[in-house]
Amino acid sequence: MKNFSEMLARKLNTAPRQREPDEDKYPWLSILLDTYHIFDVGLAIERKEEEKRRGRIAACSEGCCSCCLRPSAPVTELEILGIWWFVIDKLGSDVKTPVQERLLNHRQSAECPFLLHSRCSIYSVRPLACRILHVFGTPCKPDEIPVETRPDDIWTPSRDVGRNAAMTMLTYFGLTRAQDKVKAFT
Repeated sequence: MKNFSEMLARKLNTAPRQREPDEDKYPWLSILLDTYHIFDVGLAIERKEEEKRRGRIAACSEGCCSCCLRPSAPVTELEILGIWWFVIDKLGSDVKTPVQERLLNHRQSAECPFLLHSRCSIYSVRPLACRILHVFGTPCKPDEIPVETRPDDIWTPSRDVGRNAAMTMLTYFGLTRAQDKVKAFT
């Protein structure tokens, strides 16, 4: 792929992120939403290329939740704040109440507490770790762990996608100079 950073910058200029009204109240929210937007746009660019290379689209689609049944997703402090904001301020009571119950009882199940009726209730603010893994070929079977059963069908975006997103997120952790961000990422 030719000069990913330039392609990403062009795409971000033509597809800016919509601003949330709460960003004035929560300054950290802009950092998180910018991070997710950069990651998602970069991922879309690379996924399109990967689908072209493989001659098929990824099997992951709406309603697919195999990864959510036994999640092991590292989450940053910033992402936890984003989830908190989303659950408290954005979820309707019809979703918020079951999510809160699942959170209180999360140790009784291996499932992600945000998984409701085979759908992610916090999809727009799901952690970066939940955005990374993509499966090609057939959709996952209910008890399948595709990383173990068919590793050749697994695809993750390049380090360039993660680097571009991380450079934005690192601002939250007090790193503002480019050289400090690069050092922290490497």
